[in-house]
This record gives sequence, structure tokens and C-alpha cells, in this order.
Amino acid sequence: MAFKGSKIALANASNHVGIHLYKLLAQDRKNVFFSPFSISTALAMLYCGAQKETAKEMRNVLGYEIANIKDDKLKSAFQKILNGLENNPNSYTLASANSVLSDKEFSVKKEYKSVLEKSFNAFFQEVDFKNENEKAIHLVNE
Repeated sequence: MAFKGSKIALANASNHVGIHLYKLLAQDRKNVFFSPFSISTALAMLYCGAQKETAKEMRNVLGYEIANIKDDKLKSAFQKILNGLENNPNSYTLASANSVLSDKEFSVKKEYKSVLEKSFNAFFQEVDFKNENEKAIHLVNE
């Protein structure tokens, strides 16, 4: 998948998520505002850590199947898009942050941490949700 093709495929997948989410959120007929790309990015970060049946279900829900995005191209496509958004300061101003907080009691593979950092420019932090939940909240809001 060339970069242009990957941008279009990710846009299609993001739109798939956004349209379905909007339909659910707008049922109450309230004002609804969200960024489909931000939500898609956060869920893609989770997808990269999913396996077996969970990964299969997420792949369908996130629109990767419909957009024909192969797993081996997904991470590099997000990496290129996110880096492109950050590396064009003369055209616009955009602030974006991706992070994953994991409870210290759970073991997280080094490979997954590396994917988060390299492909999503994400900050990974282990926290003690049980005893230091205020600290965790502070980290999220930083």
C-alpha cells in the first residue's frame, strides 16, 4: 500500500468508525462533537495489542476489513500520517497527544510499548490505579 493509498484507506476506516459512532451518539438528538481520527488512532493503538478473536472483532469494527488495510501496513500508515501532521508547522497549528496508561500489576510486552512509541508517537506509563488513582488522573490530563 503506497502512502497515498494508505492515507485514503485510513480515512475510509476512520470515516467508518465516525459514521457509526455518530449514529449512536446522535440518537438523543444532542449536539455531538468528536474527532473520528483521534478515536480511530486511540482504538488502533489498542488493536495493535489485541490478539485472536479480540483482534478479529476490532478489525471489523474499526473498518480495516472494509478499507482493505493489511495488518502489516497499519502501523506504518499511522506513523506516516501522524508524523506528517506534526511536521508541517507552516500550514496549520495542531496539537495532538497519544498516551496509554497501564496498571503496574499487568505485564505489558516491550514490543507493544515500542509499537506505541514508534508508530503512534504515544507516551506509555505504568501507574498504580488502585493506590494512586489521583496521580493517574493527573498524568492523563497533563
